[in-house]
Formats: sequence, structure tokens, C-alpha cells
Amino acid sequence: MTSSHTPAPTPGITFAVRIKDGATIVADHTEPTADLAVARTRLSALRRAYPESLLLVRPHDGSDADWRVADDDELKRISYGRAASVIGHLVANRDLPLLDWAISDLIGDDQVGVSVHVVRTEMVEAVAGVLGCETVTESRLMTATATYRGVQVSIRCYLPAESKAAA
Repeated sequence: MTSSHTPAPTPGITFAVRIKDGATIVADHTEPTADLAVARTRLSALRRAYPESLLLVRPHDGSDADWRVADDDELKRISYGRAASVIGHLVANRDLPLLDWAISDLIGDDQVGVSVHVVRTEMVEAVAGVLGCETVTESRLMTATATYRGVQVSIRCYLPAESKAAA
């Protein structure tokens, strides 16, 4: 069974790393994975010893398609597709209110996240419950942030200022 914290495979795509030492190919590709985060971790680790190593992509549709080098645009599009899929799962979840989710590319490393601003703290608590995380309140802001199906999801609610009469 997959938990909400288990990264979902990227539909239709397999990733691997080509290990290169200068112009020499040390290994054509590492073990394929459908999880982009796993491939990125492998690439980062291998680049310490082999800085010219490359991230590869291939459709995993049963064909014998060749591996190709993933460019920045393709990785960004893959990340946006994963984020859109997460929004679909959140919208379909009947335990959550319908919210105006947005895709945010503020995370970096060609990864995007999903975020929303709400006006009621109950909504933050509901989303935190589904994500399996705690809410955090600092100053006048309540937030909840967690990874859901491999994508960072965050929700925030600004809290009203205390009135002078209540003080």
C-alpha cells in the first residue's frame, strides 16, 4: 500500500543516470527508476566523482525506446505534470474543501510544488490531517507543509490581528 508520503512514479517516464568521466562513458545507465527524486539523488551523488554524468529519460511504455539526455525544459514540464496530478488528487479528496490550488516553482532544482492561501484555519487543519503533518503557527500565520505523492504541498492562512478591545 502506498502512503501519502510515498513519491508517485512519473507516468510514462523512466529515469536513469549515465556515468561519464570526461568524454568516456563509464556506465551507459544506472538502474532505471520511475521516481524522479531517486534519479536526482543518484545524479547528485555520482557527480561528486563524475561531474559530467547526465540524467537520462525514456518512456516506459513497453517499447525499446533509447535513453536520451533530459534537458531543463523537459524536467520542468515533468515536474509541472506531477504537480498537476497532485492537485487532481487533492481536489478529488472528499475529506477536503474545494480550494484554489496553484503550482509554484519557488522550490528550485526544476521541482515545483503546490500551494494555496485560505481564510479559515479549519481548512489548514483539514489539509494537514490529510497530509499527515502538523500545523505551525508563527506570529499571524498558520501553515502546513508536507510532501504528498512526491510533491511539496503547502497551505497558509493569515490570522487576524487581535483587536484592542480583546487585549
